Amino acid sequence: MKPKSLEAKNKIIDAALELMQQQGYEGMTVEEIITAANISVGTFYHYFKSKADILQEAFRTMDKYFEEYVVGKLGDEHSSIDRITQFFHHYALHTTTVGIDNIRSIYSMNNPMFKTKRQMEVFLEDIIHDGQAKGEITTSIPAEEIRRYFFILIRGVIFDWCVHAGSYNLEEEVNKYIKIQINAFKPLSSDISNKIQT
Repeated sequence: MKPKSLEAKNKIIDAALELMQQQGYEGMTVEEIITAANISVGTFYHYFKSKADILQEAFRTMDKYFEEYVVGKLGDEHSSIDRITQFFHHYALHTTTVGIDNIRSIYSMNNPMFKTKRQMEVFLEDIIHDGQAKGEITTSIPAEEIRRYFFILIRGVIFDWCVHAGSYNLEEEVNKYIKIQINAFKPLSSDISNKIQT
């Protein structure tokens, strides 16, 4: 994308995020975004079909952050347990950086990104598969299901953080619950005996 095009797109995203902080996702209209970004209607619809697309772009930014920054830090020289813990540490860190008002807007039943399997989720699933192969995580539950458990848990913690207006440290709370959940996915004795037999 050319620099001027990228600048226009970023103006739209920034204006939308600012409006979401002020009045929430549901209260924000495309017309208000266009006015706040000081762009034409045609420019908006050149980049986005609707305001929902802007939310998707915000999620893609998080995926890009994980792909470019986090993946390199979580190499397979570390145990899968450490990698999962660090994965969610970065998830919480990025969430607090986005800001509680924006997160409140994003955590909507109308957000289609909660219904799709994103790249960062694929990355976590790969870590879980690796942990199962190394005998660090139970094989009695499919990796995809374990990944889903983790995201249900963490989204619940983030929702609670939003409800309590960010009154506690999200990174510490996420770390606490991830450690508890990881213990539930450690290998069972049946996993170990199956591994010995094979």
